[in-house]
Amino acid sequence: MTKKIDTKIVRTEARSLPVKLTDEELRERGDSLAQVIQNLRTEEDRQVDIKAQMKARLAELDAKKTQLAITISRREEDREVMVDTYHDYDRLKVEMVRQDTGETINSRRMTEAEQQLPLAMA
Repeated sequence: MTKKIDTKIVRTEARSLPVKLTDEELRERGDSLAQVIQNLRTEEDRQVDIKAQMKARLAELDAKKTQLAITISRREEDREVMVDTYHDYDRLKVEMVRQDTGETINSRRMTEAEQQLPLAMA
């Protein structure tokens, strides 16, 4: 004769175990998956745009760096400077002279049209 063992609940706990989905739950998960896929594509596109913007910004900064390095190595830079053009009718020359330094930056022979003296209006 076997003796009957008395059993009682010692503890209750929650465990993660497989549970079959209902048709409604399956549809909900499908809708959620479709939304996540769409969000993923949107985010990938957004990040591609941001990366392109970041790359363009880096290129812009690199170009500025290069230009400044050239300026420093040359110890000069191009700027807008007022230039006067003179017609020397005795020597038949046209000279371009910087107003800031008085330096002649270009000298050439007058064209035939330039050799014609302007008429004085009286």
